[in-house]
Amino acid sequence: IFGYIEPKTSGIHIGDRIRVHVSSDSANYQVNISRVGGHESITKRGTNGVAHNIPAESYAEGVNWNTYLDIKIPADFNSGIYKLEFTAGGENSYTFFSVQEKVYARHAKILILDHLTTEAAYHNFGGKSLYGFNSTDSKKSDIVSLERPMAAGQWQQINEFASWMDEQDISYEAASMLDVHFGWDESSQTSLLDAYNLVLIVGHNEYWSRQMRDAYDAYLANGGNVAIFSGNTMWWQIRISPDGKKIIGYKSDRTDPETGINDSLVTTNWYRNPVNHPENSSIGVSWRFGGFHNSFEHYIVDDDLGHGLFTVPDPTHWAFKNTSFANKPGAQFGRYTVRGKAKSILGYETDGVHLAFNKNGQPSPLLDDQTPTNFEIIAYAAAFAQGNPSGNTEGYATIGVFQPEDASNQIIKGSGTVFVAPTVYWADGLATIPDVATITRNVISKLKVRTAPVEPEKPSQPKEETDPPVEHKVIDSTNPNPEDKNPADTQEEASVPPAADSVESGSGGGGGASYLFIVLLLLAGYRARNLHPSNLIFQAGKTH
Repeated sequence: IFGYIEPKTSGIHIGDRIRVHVSSDSANYQVNISRVGGHESITKRGTNGVAHNIPAESYAEGVNWNTYLDIKIPADFNSGIYKLEFTAGGENSYTFFSVQEKVYARHAKILILDHLTTEAAYHNFGGKSLYGFNSTDSKKSDIVSLERPMAAGQWQQINEFASWMDEQDISYEAASMLDVHFGWDESSQTSLLDAYNLVLIVGHNEYWSRQMRDAYDAYLANGGNVAIFSGNTMWWQIRISPDGKKIIGYKSDRTDPETGINDSLVTTNWYRNPVNHPENSSIGVSWRFGGFHNSFEHYIVDDDLGHGLFTVPDPTHWAFKNTSFANKPGAQFGRYTVRGKAKSILGYETDGVHLAFNKNGQPSPLLDDQTPTNFEIIAYAAAFAQGNPSGNTEGYATIGVFQPEDASNQIIKGSGTVFVAPTVYWADGLATIPDVATITRNVISKLKVRTAPVEPEKPSQPKEETDPPVEHKVIDSTNPNPEDKNPADTQEEASVPPAADSVESGSGGGGGASYLFIVLLLLAGYRARNLHPSNLIFQAGKTH
C-alpha cells in the first residue's frame, strides 16, 4: 500500500480537507494521521482499495491515482509535523507533512520549516530523482513530481526536533517550504514568515526556490530571527511549477532553458554562474567550506584523531550559558555513545565559513564569497571537503552568529539575528548530549523575542524664542573640552539629557528666561533651608 496527499498551492491548514490518494491490493485499508510529538490522531478506513500501476515517467509527471479518501484535519488539532501512515493486510508505508494554523502565529511565535523539497529531490519513486546515483540508468531527471508517494528518509532529524520541542513545552507552529514559496508576495516584500519572531531550519534543507530565499532574506531584514540546525542548507536553487506539483532542477546552466533568458532563476548552485548569489550572505556558511563527516568512511567518529567534536574558543558566549564547559576555553562537545558505539552530531553533511587560524590557534573568517563581516565563530570542527567545489580536502563545520548586511557591509536596518549550527545530525544530540539540549534552549530562549528596529534620533527642533536665548552648557564626561566637539554635532546639543544637577523643564515648555528664573528661585530656597543642592532631585517640574 502506498499513498500521497494531493498538492495544494494554498498549503494545508488546521480545519482543511485534504485528498489522500491510495494504491492498495487490499480492498480494505486505513489511513492514519498523527502529530509528531503530540496526541492528535485521526484514522479513516477505505473500502475501495485498488492496486494501481506506476505509470512510465511518473517520477516527473505523477502517478495520478484516482482512488482517494477525503479527510478533514480537525479544528482542534495543533499546527505541527504530521505522520501520514497507510496500512493494509499487515503491511504499511508512511511519510510526513506539515500542517499550518489558519491564522499564522495564533498559538506560537516560533515556526519550524519542513524540508519537503529536499525529500522530493532525493526520492526516486517511479524510477528517478534529481540524482543519478539512485535513478534508472544512473541518469537523473530534471523534474520530479510531488504527486507520488514520498518516503521518510529526510524527516528523522526534524521529527526528533519537533518531539523535543513538545517535551520541553516550547510552543511552535510548522509550515512547508512550499508554503513559503507560494506565500511570498514580491510586491509587498512580505511572507508568512513575518508573523513569527523565530524561524527554525532543521536537519537537511538543501533545495530552495528564488521565492523561498527572497522571503527568508526579507524576513531577516524586517527583524525576524533564524536558528539553523541544518547541514547542506540552501545549496541548490530550484523552480516550482505554478500548480505546485513539480520541482524543477536541471542543476546546470548548460541544460537549463532559463540560461540567458532569466539567469537569476537558473537551477544551479546559488554561488555559481549565472546566479552568482552565494548562500553565505543569507545563512553565513556554505557546504563548500564544510563537507562530509561520518559518511563515506570520512572522519569516522570512533577514531583517535579528535574528529566528531566541536571545539569552543570562547565558552563565555551566551549560547553556551549553563553548559558543562561554560568556563573551559578550548572545551569540546559533540560525541555520544549508543550501545557501546561512538557517534557524533557532526555529519553527514556540514557547512562552514572559509576560515584561517591565527598564531594562537583562534579561528576567524576570511570573509570571501559574501560571508557577513560580522560573522562570529563560536565553535568549529574538522570536516572532509574532498570533492567540494572549493578544492579543499580540509573543511570546518562552523557554528556562528551574525546579523545580515547590505552590499556595503552595513548591518541592514532592523535586521534579525542568525544562529547557525550547520550539521544535519544536530537534532540527534538533543536526547543524548545534555550540552546540545542546553545550547538549543539558550538559542530559542534568546531569539524567540524579536528586537524592534531602533529608529535614528531626529535632531530636535529649536523652540521659537521671544526673549534673548540663555546659553546652557552641558558637560560631556567623555569629552571634558566642549570645544573639541565636531561642529556637525552642535545641532543635536539640545537633545542631550541634562546633567544630574540640572533641571528638566516641565511639559509646558517655556522660554529660556523663565527656565533661569525657576533655577534661581530654587537655589534661593536651598540657601534658606541650608541644604546642599545635590540632595534635591528635580523631575518634570517636581521636587522630591
